[in-house]
Amino acid sequence: MKRLLPLTLAAAFAFSLSSCKPEEKPAAAPEASAAAPEKVPEGMEEISEDKLRAEAQKNPDDPNSHYNLGTIYLAQKKYAEAVEAYKQVVGKNPKDFDALTRLGDSHLGLNQNDEAIAAYKQALAVNPKHAEARFKLSEAYAKAGRTAEADKERLAAQRLMPNETGKQLLREGKTLDAIAALQKVANKNAETYILIGEAHLKVDQKNEAVAAYRQAIRLDAKNTTAHFNLANVYSQLDKHAEAVEAFKQVVRLNPNDADAYFNLGNEYGKLNRSKEAVEAYAQAIKLNPRDADARYSLGLLHVKNGDRAAALEQIEALKSLKPESATLLLNVVNQSAAAKQ
Repeated sequence: MKRLLPLTLAAAFAFSLSSCKPEEKPAAAPEASAAAPEKVPEGMEEISEDKLRAEAQKNPDDPNSHYNLGTIYLAQKKYAEAVEAYKQVVGKNPKDFDALTRLGDSHLGLNQNDEAIAAYKQALAVNPKHAEARFKLSEAYAKAGRTAEADKERLAAQRLMPNETGKQLLREGKTLDAIAALQKVANKNAETYILIGEAHLKVDQKNEAVAAYRQAIRLDAKNTTAHFNLANVYSQLDKHAEAVEAFKQVVRLNPNDADAYFNLGNEYGKLNRSKEAVEAYAQAIKLNPRDADARYSLGLLHVKNGDRAAALEQIEALKSLKPESATLLLNVVNQSAAAKQ
């Protein structure tokens, strides 16, 4: 049996527990009967604890079967069972880094701090430069009350991942502390400045965010996230010409970014550059035909330009994607026609 990626396993397990759909712009399809069973997406096999346990029993010498079983146990927080499964893997291959780190995670879930420390140390002997494993080892040391060793490992991890402290502070909502921590990073990279920009935005310091994103671009001119974020801040500052240029950089670097084309259309519209706005929205729709927002915006421009037929075409598409937008756009078309009479 092939080893499944941990995230794939966790996602598949979550899928079996709920029928939540990923967030998307288009309107949801009509609701199915509440009793209808959720179907497994095409091309994905159904994964369950029972199936993985059967695979492990059928192939006791296959470490991948035990690894997959351990991963689903870990996702279910069945830490004792996960420990046993990962031990089977490590027994076959003592240098299996992924199994060792997850063995450490499982021990940590059971508050078996010494065992977790041993597993993480064994993993780091295989891959000494893995920052996340060092952070986990520092956590295990801290839970075991071994403060000096925890601090040593945390510093080592921070050298490998200099932005991690700032990220954690941002996750905790400690924005000003995050800015201070990120400013102290010795060898700042593009990601550092992107994080600084995001933090400044959280406290409404838009000009400082612009400066941070521009510095990120100086360090990495091909970083689409920096260009995209910079464009959005320019838009918020009503610097729409600058926003256009930044979004143009995004689509130059990634011609398949439908969202960037949609935003580019918005910025052209704010500058009354109707022809370019139409082209940008049309490209967004070409890349994502189900983008109801782009279709509605394009339809409004067609009305403004006096192209009733083109506006009606977007209304027809919107009827199945977002009926309320189709109705709104039809009202605009009718009002425009009435005004000309």
